[in-house]
Amino acid sequence: MTDDKGLRQLIEKSHLLGKRLNKNIYNRNGLLILPASSILTTESLKSLQEHGLKLDSTDVILPEFEPEQLVRLAIREMKEMFADIRAAGRVPVDKVCRTVLPAIMRISGRSDTYRILLTLEKQDEDTYKHSVGVGVMAGLLAKWLGLSVNERVRITLAGLLHDVGKLFVPQSILQKPGQLDEQEFCEVKRHARYGYDLLVREPGLDPVIALAALQHHEREDGSGYPAGLPGNRIEKVSKIVAVADVFHAMSSKRAYRNALPLFDVLQSIADHAYGMLDPGIVRCFVRHVTECTIGSRVDLSDGTQATVVMVHEADPCRPLVYGSGQFIDLRKRPGLKIGRLRDGGTVSV
Repeated sequence: MTDDKGLRQLIEKSHLLGKRLNKNIYNRNGLLILPASSILTTESLKSLQEHGLKLDSTDVILPEFEPEQLVRLAIREMKEMFADIRAAGRVPVDKVCRTVLPAIMRISGRSDTYRILLTLEKQDEDTYKHSVGVGVMAGLLAKWLGLSVNERVRITLAGLLHDVGKLFVPQSILQKPGQLDEQEFCEVKRHARYGYDLLVREPGLDPVIALAALQHHEREDGSGYPAGLPGNRIEKVSKIVAVADVFHAMSSKRAYRNALPLFDVLQSIADHAYGMLDPGIVRCFVRHVTECTIGSRVDLSDGTQATVVMVHEADPCRPLVYGSGQFIDLRKRPGLKIGRLRDGGTVSV
């Protein structure tokens, strides 16, 4: 695996991803490395690093990729990566760190979380799209928890690889539109062990990343799988990935159901903050996700189009909204709730 210093350098350069060179770039021997007008990709950034070359803001033009472009790029790279894993029976960790990881870190480092949520909401569910979604949300959560850059990198990588074991579960089971029978569900649960066994063999890979694959379905009260571990025996990285996994799974379309509305998902996660998921991590996650929707347009369950005005600290999933010419406190309207987010970003009220 890329060493910590090299990986950090790649992540620090990821702000250049998607920008265009405004001049030719030569190595120390005068050989052309990248021509002017080249779009910077993860591979070209890696090449610059290998040649000991540095770029600054005067070397590039055009804005960086939008979140939608970065998510599509990461999904495409992840799809290719999963094909490589199926073919070789191992995880090309260095390639993940050169291609997918910098894009995901760039997304989770952005401030426009609302646009990120909208982008992820539009992606249909399958294993590689889910892996990208969990990587993004785990990276965001690590940032909100105030963790270091190195910790954020580890957690993002753990999120990306948490479900790699599903590659060895029959697609007929994963894509079954109806309820799984007991034997099928037992096979699905084995993906945690399959992923761990695959990742733990990778030389130089941080062991907590393999443990996240093994433990992301463990629960604080010991009701999870595969080992039924209590909370004090679950790694913190695994707990963070678990929250990101539950969130993205519930907010994504599945073979057997449609995606659930954002605020329904957050309410469900908040309801499980004591017992199944780590309460401190859940509180941090729910607070930040709901706060990022302030000023955003939403549809209420009665069809009213409204704007989120304020999030209540004690009940963040039922905010104050403005619609049909009036303020509506959803805490006082138990029969009314927020449905879908609407495109168009945020507005002032």
